[in-house]
Amino acid sequence: MDMPSQTKLRIAALALGWSLVMVSSTTAWAQEGDAHQEMLRLSAEAQEQYDAGQLQEAADTYREAYAAYPQPILLKNEMIARYLIEDCDRSMELAQGFEASGEATAEDELDLAAVYADCSLVLASASLEAGELEEARQQLTLGESHWDEELAGEGEALWERLGRAQTEREAQAQSLAASSAASSAIEAPPEVGGAPVGGWVLTAGGVVGIVGASAWYLSSRGDVEELQEVAAEGIDRARYEELSDSVATARWGVPTLYALSGLATVGGILWVVMQSSDEAPALTVMPEVGPQSAGARLRLRF
Repeated sequence: MDMPSQTKLRIAALALGWSLVMVSSTTAWAQEGDAHQEMLRLSAEAQEQYDAGQLQEAADTYREAYAAYPQPILLKNEMIARYLIEDCDRSMELAQGFEASGEATAEDELDLAAVYADCSLVLASASLEAGELEEARQQLTLGESHWDEELAGEGEALWERLGRAQTEREAQAQSLAASSAASSAIEAPPEVGGAPVGGWVLTAGGVVGIVGASAWYLSSRGDVEELQEVAAEGIDRARYEELSDSVATARWGVPTLYALSGLATVGGILWVVMQSSDEAPALTVMPEVGPQSAGARLRLRF
């Protein structure tokens, strides 16, 4: 995401803050030793680099000046230079450091707000692309109060992306947990006194899963119908997004739950049969899907 050009132009037109401070205080600072003089020299060098358009060099030199003799205004100067080369990570750190110094003027606060507003969107977008959802949430929260009307629209879109990503992650975690539970039950079934209790437990769990999948399927049909109605009306964007996410999750979640539950049910029945009879079992699985219901019929002869 590129920074808004109008904000860049406003920042670029600012006078860097060091010169006014340095000129008014040179006499008092002249007695403070070599460290202060080195800071003045580096600050002047950084100003020349900035004026010449050498923004990366100016930012680095301002950082050296601050290390030689820390003056909070140097944090702002480096912040502006790094903002203009789109180094948002460092710009945000410097903005927070300068703000914490307590020396920011009303004009400085405008510059800080511009950095917070633009860089929060840039960094949040990058975090979402990398799957770093908590970092994206923190960045959006930090910048939200500084957005103007235009940036607020971009921010709202990122908040919606974050919500969808969080929903998908939670659904994947639930699916993985269900799959792990089913695998554990099949690979290490419990035994009580030699009787096929584990088989019955596994079968019961599979049947419960099938019933749950059927209920989810019926619920999703209702969501699909409501989604079509909301889309036709075109007035409730939030409800449309919510229903879209629910339907998308159901499209892969229902088949997955059916498959896992069916596997558990079949495995449990075979376990019971193999421990209960020497005769080869005859097992038939018949799926049943109707206009108001969905499930499966199991027929076992042993």
